[in-house]
Amino acid sequence: MPSRERRTADAAATEIERTLRVASGSCGSCKKWDHVLSYHLPCAFIRPLLFSPTFRLSHALLVTSLAVPLLSRAPAGAPARVALGRSRSCARNADGDAGDAFGTSIALSAEGRYALVGPPDDSIDGNKLQGSAYVFERQSSGNYTQASKLIVSDGKASDRFGTNVAIGAGGKYAVSGTAPAGRDSAYVFARNPEGSYRQQAVLTPSETGRYFGSPVAMSPDGSRVAVAGTTIEEQGSEDVRQGVFVFVRRADGSYTQDAVLTAPDSVSGLGRSIAFSPRGQYIAIGPSGSGGVFVFSQSAADRSASTENGYTRVARLSVADPVEGNPITGCLEQYYGFGVSISISSDGKRVLVGAKSGILATTPGRAYVFARNQDGRYTQKVEINGGCGSALGRSVSLSADGQRALIGGNYSTDRPTEVYVFSETDTSYTKKSVLTPPNGEPDSYGSPVVLSADGQYAAVGAPFEDVDTNRIQGTAYVYGPASLPVEWAAPPTATVAGRDGILSWRTLSEANNNGFRVQHRRRDAAGANWTSGALVAGAGHAASEQRYRHRVTGLAPGRYAFRVKQIDTDGGASHSSVVEAEVGAGADFALEALGPNPFRRETVLALAAPEDAESEATLYNTLGQKVRRLDVQADGRIAVRAEGLSSGLYVVRVTTAAGARTATQTVEFRAFRARASDARKAPCATRPTPRAERARSRRR
Repeated sequence: MPSRERRTADAAATEIERTLRVASGSCGSCKKWDHVLSYHLPCAFIRPLLFSPTFRLSHALLVTSLAVPLLSRAPAGAPARVALGRSRSCARNADGDAGDAFGTSIALSAEGRYALVGPPDDSIDGNKLQGSAYVFERQSSGNYTQASKLIVSDGKASDRFGTNVAIGAGGKYAVSGTAPAGRDSAYVFARNPEGSYRQQAVLTPSETGRYFGSPVAMSPDGSRVAVAGTTIEEQGSEDVRQGVFVFVRRADGSYTQDAVLTAPDSVSGLGRSIAFSPRGQYIAIGPSGSGGVFVFSQSAADRSASTENGYTRVARLSVADPVEGNPITGCLEQYYGFGVSISISSDGKRVLVGAKSGILATTPGRAYVFARNQDGRYTQKVEINGGCGSALGRSVSLSADGQRALIGGNYSTDRPTEVYVFSETDTSYTKKSVLTPPNGEPDSYGSPVVLSADGQYAAVGAPFEDVDTNRIQGTAYVYGPASLPVEWAAPPTATVAGRDGILSWRTLSEANNNGFRVQHRRRDAAGANWTSGALVAGAGHAASEQRYRHRVTGLAPGRYAFRVKQIDTDGGASHSSVVEAEVGAGADFALEALGPNPFRRETVLALAAPEDAESEATLYNTLGQKVRRLDVQADGRIAVRAEGLSSGLYVVRVTTAAGARTATQTVEFRAFRARASDARKAPCATRPTPRAERARSRRR
C-alpha cells in the first residue's frame, strides 16, 4: 500500500486504539484476562469503518490482534519460488511495493496446476488500490511461473479488484470481483492459446444493488459464476439483505444471469462466503448475518416443489452453540462467526464450515464438518475447537472426496499462526500435520488457505509478511505432494472379476512408506466402517514410479466404494481418493489387460462381469478371422498363449452367452527371432550316414 494510505490507516488505527481498553472480564472459554477487549463505538460507526477503502478490515485487525491473507507474485517468465513439500521458499514479486496485499485471495485449479492470486491493494497507472490478479502455472520442475496479470479495462482507484478470486476449467477461466464498496461488478477472464488472458465478460446484476462483486465462486468447468450482492427488494432499507447471483456462460462467451439464490424471509441474508462443489452440482453459501449456511442443489434427485430456476434449497446448516460476535453489543456478529468460510465435497455429502472467533477474541474459533445422511438431511459430524482466542476456521478448504481438510487460523499475539491438515477417519477427522510460517512470525499466515480438488496441493497466504524493507508486501507458500509420504500418480482404478474387486494404483514417489491396505465398504452403507485387507508392502523410499495391485475376494453383490490406506513407517496414515465399482448384477462388462503386452509366451486378461454371466472368449487376427476359442476361468482370467501364433496384433473378444454384451482387448504377440550370431553358436549337426548321402545324390 502506498505510504500516504499507510499513514492514513495508521492514524485511524491510533484513533480506534484509544477507544479500546482491556475489559474487566475474562474469556468465557479459558478464563484468561489478558486478551479480552471491549470498545465503546456504536455500530453505526463500526459498519462503515470496516468497509472503508482507506481503513479496511485488514488494517483494523492490526489493532485488534487478528490477521488477513497475502501471497506474492513474480515477473513474467520468472519462477515463483514456491514451497513444495517440506522445503519452503517464498515467492517475491519484482514490482511489489509495501502494502500490496498480494495474496489476499488465492484459488487453485482442480489439479493444482494453476494458481490465481489477488493483490487488491495494487496500484495501477496511478490508481491507488485499483487491484489486480495474477495467474501462475506450475512447471515440470515443480516451480510456478507467472503466466499473466489480470487488469480490468475500466479500473479505477479503490476498486480493490482481486479481493476475491476463483478459477475454473483447469485454469481456462478466472473471475474476480471488486470490493463491497467498489464498482459493484465482477470480471471474467479467459485464457488465450498462447497462455495470456483476456477480459471476456463484465458481470452486473439485473437488479442494481449495493456491495455486488465479492465474494465470487466459479463452477469447476467455468460455465457458471456465483457473485454475492444485495437484492433489489431490500434497497433503501436499513436492514440490508443479500443474495447470490448465478450467471451462466453462453456459447459466444458472454454470461447471462440465471438465478438469484436467497434465504428465507426470517434470515438476514446470504453471501458472506460461497463455494461450488468440485462437480458443480452443489453451492454452499454462508450467511451475511446469523442465519446459518445454506446448501443448494441442481441434482435432479433433489428437485421438489421449492425448486426455483433449477436450484433446490436442500439444507440449512447450524450449530447448537453458535460462535457469536461481540458479546457486549452483538453488532459485529454479521462479520464474524459461523459460516465465515465454507467448502463442500464433490458429491455434496460433506460440508466444512469455519466459525472464526469474534473481533474481541472472547470465543474460540471452530470448524464444523456436516455429513449428509441417506435421508438427505445433514447432521454435524465433527467439531474442531481452536482454543480460546484462536482464529481457527477463518479459512477452510476440502478436497473433492471430502477426505482431506485444510483449516487456517489459530492466530496468537505470542506465537506464530498455524494451518492444520486433517484426514477423515471412520468416525472423525484426525490432525495429520501442522503447517507453520518459516520465518516464525504470525504475518497473518493461514488466511486464506485452499486445497486443490485432488488434495495434493495446498496454498497458504502470509499477507502481512514484510519483504526486505517493504512492509506488508506479503508472501505465499505452496505445499505439494512432496510433503506427503506418498505421491499418487492418479486415483486408483477398480475393476470387478466375478465377486472379486481388483484395485490397481501407482505412486510417483514414496518416503517412509510401510505399505498399503485396500479398504472397501458398501456404497449404500456410507456410515459403516471401512473393511481393510492385508498389508501390501510399500517401497519404503522411492523416487520412481511404483505399481501395486490387490484383490478383494468374495464380495456380495452390490455397489462398493474402495480406497487405499497408506501407512507410514511411524504408524501415520493417509488415504487415496475413493473409487466405486459394481459387484454382481449390473457390474461393468469389461476386459483389463494384466500383461505382459506385447508378449512372447503368454499374456493374461481379466474379465469384469457379473458372476452369473456366462461368457465366451475368442481370439481373432486383424483380418477378422477366428484363430481359436479361449477359456474363461472362474475368476475371470483369460490366458492367451503363443502356440500357433505368428507375430502381430490380435483381438480378444468376449461376449455373453446371449450376445447381449461384448468387450474387446487388443494384444500383440512378438515371436522369438534367431539371430545370425545364434546360428554360429549353435551345436554342429550330426553327420549324415553314407546311405543318406547316396539318397541325397540320387535326388539331385
